[in-house]
Parts: sequence; structure tokens; C-alpha cells
Amino acid sequence: QAQVVQNVTTFPVFVNIPNPGHLLKPGMNTEVRIHTGRRDGVLAVPNAALRTPRDVASGAAVLGLDPQAVDQQLAAASAAGAPGQRTADTTAGRQAQSGGPGTYTTPNGRVVTLPPGVTAEQVQAAISKMRSGGEPTAAERALLAQVVGRSQRSGGGGNAARGSRGGQGNSYIVFARRAGKVMPVPIKTGLSDQDYIEVTAGLTDKDTVLVLPSASLVQSQQQFKQRFQNVTGGGLPGLRQQPAQTSGAR
Repeated sequence: QAQVVQNVTTFPVFVNIPNPGHLLKPGMNTEVRIHTGRRDGVLAVPNAALRTPRDVASGAAVLGLDPQAVDQQLAAASAAGAPGQRTADTTAGRQAQSGGPGTYTTPNGRVVTLPPGVTAEQVQAAISKMRSGGEPTAAERALLAQVVGRSQRSGGGGNAARGSRGGQGNSYIVFARRAGKVMPVPIKTGLSDQDYIEVTAGLTDKDTVLVLPSASLVQSQQQFKQRFQNVTGGGLPGLRQQPAQTSGAR
């Protein structure tokens, strides 16, 4: 049974240690390393780069990204299915057509009814453009917004941007640079050594992942800046702005 002491949770573990020379005596202390897993030659990112849906807004603010564009990019990834369930674009295109006319089938098997006049090929083309770092047009943004809205009404969004625990690992979001542009990318993760974490889906070794300050640090900096502006009026301490004086012409 777990024990909590000063907000630290500990679990008692029984181990079997070989003691052929009888060097270990009752009451003596020993150190035991328990290996829970090992991965060699895998793609890994720093734990500090991970973001949850709550942290995406602060990360976008630090990078100077448009929050609405970030939401649309995540929505497009959600409509396309979780990273671990994605296939190649050609396969996804065949799956999109298999749902019948007026429908789009996501890689995780959910069938979404498309708005009138919209084809599955148009949806797949818009999603592929956003994945590759392209800038979607206003019509494509509106199209993806409609598809995502219908997808959520028909059974909820995908698992890509939930930051929840799934059967294939945890889901997080990272900001990566692709084709010269910074964008949010949903990923699936595996084992972690507390410093780095394995990426099982969503990234390649050609992606550049950005490590940003934590959401709490960004919030504290914004609060400090706001207090500083309230005290100083937005200027430097000890300096006052003199109102401009104008004199009439004589």
C-alpha cells in the first residue's frame, strides 16, 4: 500500500537479492536498481519540450504564433487521427474514399459526414498541406473547421491533442520546425528517464523540436510585467513624461 510522507508517495517493494557469501546481515542497508524498460536507438526529445493542451496557448505566445492558427493546426491533426494510427497520405486517401460519397474516414476508423459540396480528397489535401508546413487558404481553414466540428459531434475529437494516457502511451504536443515554419505537432511517447522521453509517433529525425519555458514561468513573468507597469505607469522608475507644451503663434 502506498504511503505519503511530506507530499512524497512511496511504495514498499520486496526484492530477492542473492547473498551467497552471507555478507548482508539483517538490518543492513543496500541499494537496488530496478530496470522497468530499455529502448536503444530510438527517437527521443527533452521532457521540457512536452506540452499539454493547457500549455499550448502559452507556448504559442512565446513564439509569437497566432493562437487561432495553432488551434486549427491541432484540429487538423485531430481530424486526421492520432499519430500512432496515421498511415501514408496515399493510404489515407484510399481510406477517405472507402467511406462512401459525402464522408471522410479517419485513420482511426471514424466516419465523418462532410458538408454538401465537400469531397474527401479536398479534406485530405488540406490536412496534408498543414502537416507539411504549408499555409492553408481561408477556404481550407473554413473547410477544416467544419470537418472538425462534425467530427466532434459524431463522436468526439481524436486522441492526438488530448494529452491523455492511451493504450500506446501518452499523448503530448511539441512545437517543431518543419519546412522553415514552427508548428504544433501531436506526438505519442513511450519510456522516459526523467530527462528525455521516447517518441513513438508524430516526429522524425529531420524535425527540430523547440524547448520553451514552462507555462508557470511564462505566467509568472507576465504577472510581474503587469505589476511593474501598474507601479511605473509603463515607464522607468524616477522618470516622468512631461506633457507636450504648445505655444500659439504671435
